[in-house]
Amino acid sequence: MHRQVADIDDPMVEYAMKCDLTIGEKKGAGNKEHNYLIEVLNSNTSVVKDNYMMDRIFENIFEEVENGKVGFLLKIKSAIMDLLIASLRNLSALKDAEYSIPKKDDNRLFELIREYINDNIDRCILCTELSKYFFLSEKQLNRIVMKYTGLTTYRFITACKIVTIKKLLSDTDSKLSDIAKQTGFSSEFHLSNRFKQFTGMSPYQYRNKKIQGDDVIFV
Repeated sequence: MHRQVADIDDPMVEYAMKCDLTIGEKKGAGNKEHNYLIEVLNSNTSVVKDNYMMDRIFENIFEEVENGKVGFLLKIKSAIMDLLIASLRNLSALKDAEYSIPKKDDNRLFELIREYINDNIDRCILCTELSKYFFLSEKQLNRIVMKYTGLTTYRFITACKIVTIKKLLSDTDSKLSDIAKQTGFSSEFHLSNRFKQFTGMSPYQYRNKKIQGDDVIFV
């Protein structure tokens, strides 16, 4: 990196920076931006108008080098990143590049939501809890769950509990009161009521049907 002044009376100043950019192996939205940065910088050698005050960024870097105060290396690294981003934006404006902001992977997020519910199936899980845990609004959370299940978040939480209840009814001799505790229901009555709403039969009817080997159709 250097700064060159041809004539002390000439306001023109030349700044230059040479650097090698490499992309790590980690995948995700960050890498997409890094790849886009390298693509734009490598494909443009045009003279463009600076709309992002790159001269000030350069001057800040040289000032940090000259002063050498504690933390100056970190400040320089940060400023270099600012330079790269400013270059990217200047060049992108030149070619009218359309760059879509990387979006979160809804499928992966949904799997994490389902995993969280199943890992905490023994508790009463509220939509607000999920919303805060995943840094989503309740509306965003509901959209993702609806996209993959057709259910609201509230009904999906209950549906996950029903799946666990069915397994416990089929594979164990546990009392209904114990199953209620294991699946986060406040009482046996509450569990029975929700189970019947989802399956069309009581937990006892379901268990008897499974014991008898009858096919059970659920709504």
